[in-house]
Amino acid sequence: MAAQAWAQSATFTAQAYPLVGNTQIAADFNGDGKPDLAGSGLQAASVMLNNGNGTFGPKTDYSVGDYTQDVAAGDFNGDGKMDLVITIQNPQVGLALLLGTGTGSFGPPTFFPNPSGFDSPQVLASDINNDAKLDVVIMHGIDCFTAPCRPSRIVTVMLGNGDGTFQPARDIDVNTFPHAMALGDFNRDGIKDLAVGGENTELSILLGTGGGNFVLQPVMLLVPGGDLFSACNDVDVADFNRDGIQDIVVPLGDGEGNAIALGNGDGSFRAGIRNQEDAVSAPTSIAVRDYNRDGFLDVARGMADGTRGLMQIMHGNGDGTFRPLVRYLVPAPLSSQGGGWMIAADFNGDSKPDIAMEVRGNNSATDVLLNTSGAAVTPTAPTVSALTLNPTSVTGGSSATGTVTLSAAAQTSMAVQLASNSAAASVPASVTVAAGATKASFSITTKQVTSATSAQITATANGTSRIATLTINPTATAADTISITRAEYDRAKATLRVEATSSRSTATMQVFVTSTGQLIGTLANNGGGKFSGQFAWSVNPQNITIRSSFGGQKSSSVTAK
Repeated sequence: MAAQAWAQSATFTAQAYPLVGNTQIAADFNGDGKPDLAGSGLQAASVMLNNGNGTFGPKTDYSVGDYTQDVAAGDFNGDGKMDLVITIQNPQVGLALLLGTGTGSFGPPTFFPNPSGFDSPQVLASDINNDAKLDVVIMHGIDCFTAPCRPSRIVTVMLGNGDGTFQPARDIDVNTFPHAMALGDFNRDGIKDLAVGGENTELSILLGTGGGNFVLQPVMLLVPGGDLFSACNDVDVADFNRDGIQDIVVPLGDGEGNAIALGNGDGSFRAGIRNQEDAVSAPTSIAVRDYNRDGFLDVARGMADGTRGLMQIMHGNGDGTFRPLVRYLVPAPLSSQGGGWMIAADFNGDSKPDIAMEVRGNNSATDVLLNTSGAAVTPTAPTVSALTLNPTSVTGGSSATGTVTLSAAAQTSMAVQLASNSAAASVPASVTVAAGATKASFSITTKQVTSATSAQITATANGTSRIATLTINPTATAADTISITRAEYDRAKATLRVEATSSRSTATMQVFVTSTGQLIGTLANNGGGKFSGQFAWSVNPQNITIRSSFGGQKSSSVTAK
């Protein structure tokens, strides 16, 4: 299917489906382990469920009553089910939340205000303040709701409460007119940073400081001198030269191709390297994966001008450079078609990255491209052969250690990308294996949980991933301390009088015959951790045991009088 195939190029088979949306994401909405599709467009969020083999069922629309602009997925209320957040083109209402049922369907929308007054063309979902609750970052483009139009220079941060609600929105100046954004950890401090692509090939970096706050860095130009008509159409984060440091790739408009900015590891980047092949090189969206299975990351690009192919792939060399592009899906002459938003995921479970791409123009659709590339080429760089956790089960709030093992010694310092699918367990963005080594360890921090939670930790390098499961248990409640201050039996009245204290003032305290376990009665709570009771009892029980609802217990002999 490649229009200019050559050795070790990725190959695909394509299947057209109804358009899922102008933007689209892949996530598992029904818990079957297969990535489904969701998209935004018109007045609804649309979902197509994966049949399990890379084909998809009918599209289902979930109305939000206004034009939708972008969509993101995550578990926003902590019930273990994937939810959707959708941004809306409305000056008063900017975000809708659809809670997932876990079966692939969603409940009615909950709306959140848009204090910015701008439209909201992109949304990201991530835990940006490291509190184990998903947050959202919303990018704003322009306000044309009233004349005259005014461009935005802000993004909005909404910190999640973990129950499907959010704290009040906070606007952050990004010092450029934003067109696209992505999250990463550019200075390797374990705190999420933000990269914002703007107009004139501007790239604005905001380094996270914790608590959902950011510090703005000087804006850089991806093309020397800039280009007034060349905006950043998308932003993606990956390690293209395998030095363990995150880099940035940006597709540029106005025929500028795309630019790679290699990271320095301190939040700064080297000068942009532009990849420009022809005058119609105007990619609108990118998706980074190892498509031809040679161990190096590649860049797939959806082309606004699809004359020479709706999609192009630049196969990486593993050092931040790329081979000549390969074109795919060349349309019929005068078709007026172009490639739009694209994402990569393994839709059919064969461990090869597939692509879902918006097709614009005549016969708009979502094309799913299943990767048919041959056997993986023996990589010149090692892959991840194992991921182990020690221990594999922890109490929430404590830590575990993860260890990645490579298939061969690292030729140079090499980064292994890390991820956790649960907000209850946090891992660094990557761990570095030293040159000549085969292993590296990293710390996994956990949050308190109310019930046992499983977190899947994923380690990825050079196109291979390994997954290990960490079980996070709730903290066991410590038993209270009981003291029996009086245990007295009155023979004449045939009554037992008991007085006791507990370190838990809200305890329920019951008295038993020690020898038989027979319940005598429940002590009255006198407040302040003091309890007492008087019980009619035909014979002296000799010894009694008091048991608390908090697990404590105490025995004592009974004094007769």
